[in-house]
Amino acid sequence: MSANDHGGSTADGLQRVIDTLDMEEEKKEWMRDRWLDQVLWFDKKAAQANARHSSLHVVAISGGVLVPALVTLASRSSESNTLNLAGEMAFVVSLLVAIAVGLDSFFHFGERWRHFRRTAELLKTEGWLFIEGGGRYKTHQHLANFHDRFFPFFASKVEELIRRDVEIYLTRIVQEQPEDKDQAQREIQSYLDEREQLSDRSDVSSTPDP
Repeated sequence: MSANDHGGSTADGLQRVIDTLDMEEEKKEWMRDRWLDQVLWFDKKAAQANARHSSLHVVAISGGVLVPALVTLASRSSESNTLNLAGEMAFVVSLLVAIAVGLDSFFHFGERWRHFRRTAELLKTEGWLFIEGGGRYKTHQHLANFHDRFFPFFASKVEELIRRDVEIYLTRIVQEQPEDKDQAQREIQSYLDEREQLSDRSDVSSTPDP
């Protein structure tokens, strides 16, 4: 199966899952156009960066092995033609190694691959936790209209991950920070408190004056 086929099947499967959620159609559309689109984009970028990083790394490793062998061959050869050919080949291969290492270092393909893969997996994890009612959502997934009620919180977490990705990408710093479970619960509770306050204000404003 090709990469495109695999990406297509993944997208189709996730779209079918989104269609089954107990949410308004507008929110489902947001999940397709924002969350799913970003997941697929980061997956694609990670695959591209990994392919380039791996290719340049193979060139550097192979060349690093060939150059000493060619130099040894040149030093032991008594024929001028063989000596010249081995020397020229060693020079060309050493240039290719330097170019490969330089390109990989300049464009940070290795860092890009790890960075894009990390963001893609974080977005996938957040999406599946929301869909299945796990992790930070676990204690609330039994509530009626769970997905509809907690969609704003999920959307804010997705936007936070995307914003953080931009910041890390621009500063070229990739840091793995474990999630603070207590902080996650505080965020959920803060979200619920805000909803309750808004609901109370709405009830007060809708009460007719005596």
